[in-house]
Amino acid sequence: MNQGQYPNQQGMPQQGYPQQGMPQQGYPQQGMPQQGYPQPGMPQQGYPQQGMPQQGYPQQPPRPKKSSAKPVILVIVISVAVFLLIIFLLKVMARAILDEKLSTDITKEFLEDHNWSEQNDGSYLVFKSGAFTYYKDKNDKDNYYYTGHYKFYTGQDALDYVTEDLSDYGITKEEMQGVFDRNEKYDLSNFVCLVLENEECIIDGENTLDKTVVSPYYGFYLNDGVNKALDMANMNTGTYFYFVPED
Repeated sequence: MNQGQYPNQQGMPQQGYPQQGMPQQGYPQQGMPQQGYPQPGMPQQGYPQQGMPQQGYPQQPPRPKKSSAKPVILVIVISVAVFLLIIFLLKVMARAILDEKLSTDITKEFLEDHNWSEQNDGSYLVFKSGAFTYYKDKNDKDNYYYTGHYKFYTGQDALDYVTEDLSDYGITKEEMQGVFDRNEKYDLSNFVCLVLENEECIIDGENTLDKTVVSPYYGFYLNDGVNKALDMANMNTGTYFYFVPED
């Protein structure tokens, strides 16, 4: 055999050929860590690790907790309820004060204890012992006046009399309730009915009536604690009268 042309005899390592079982330079060996190759289970430089914060990689921000709108709604509901309650209480208090001022403290005795002066036409009403004299002119008590007897009703009695006994006039309780509801000055408590039974009408000293003429008035007794008045309408003519008591 010529030296340098053929490999050496069997079992001898040859220069330039890797031998079985021997680590060779430049080849990775099984089971051995190699430089530049990542090993399983080992953290490698430059590779992000699962679950570990990595430099230069954005972290997932924590999710903000959702704020519940229920407390805000509850506060609004409570505030509105308190506001409405305050308004209601103020109305009740105002109504109580008004009712105290407008309450019917007028009686037949009070009616007869005063003379009543009408503020628009200057007429004059005087009551005494169930009778009345109605002067056409306050300043002329000798001529043109009516005399007779009267009836006087207040509150529920007045409402019943106007809507039942005087039902021919067509005034109903529903209509009167509407009047009560529309104006705080007018209420059942100060509702009045005055019925004048005119038996005489004296003009120039002569009685001009041959029979009794009934003149019913309905309206309200107003009393604000200072001023008092009978604010009424003649049910026959529809004319309004405003009688103020004289002390």
